[in-house]
Amino acid sequence: MYAIKKMGLLEDVRCEGSGEWREVIAGMNIPGEARAFMHWLGVEKEGLMVSDRDSIIKSFCSLLEDKMTLGKEERDMVLMNHDIRGEFSDGTIEKHQSSLQLFGEGKGGMTAMCKTVGYTAAVGTEMVLDGSITDTGVLTPMDKSVYERGLELLEKEGLIFEESCVIEER
Repeated sequence: MYAIKKMGLLEDVRCEGSGEWREVIAGMNIPGEARAFMHWLGVEKEGLMVSDRDSIIKSFCSLLEDKMTLGKEERDMVLMNHDIRGEFSDGTIEKHQSSLQLFGEGKGGMTAMCKTVGYTAAVGTEMVLDGSITDTGVLTPMDKSVYERGLELLEKEGLIFEESCVIEER
């Protein structure tokens, strides 16, 4: 996605040219890591038109939706990995890792994306309504009372993070 961003496909600007995708991308510098993806999307094919000449990002999103919609027999997968390294004044280094791998149900069931977004929003809402979260405004889940209970509730829904910590002493 970073390469796609660098190409300008995530900007809300007008598409230049005739409106064919191959003409829109002709003047772009396509980074090596994006070439195979752009080929897979078929943007160089003759006659493939952008869907909204007034917005490159809307047209790109439409292209992604057409090409990447899950089929009836397919399922999605969400992978998350967080590596956090802390170095303390005594020279101790802690390396924390938290990972999640979640598969969608397929065949019309819930997608992994639906679960990770929906359950997280539901857990946050539940915690506000039951009084677990009393602060107001935009909050990040950095308070132990928020993330510990939040992760506990997510685990009940099948969102289980594998966590590890390695401590190196100097």
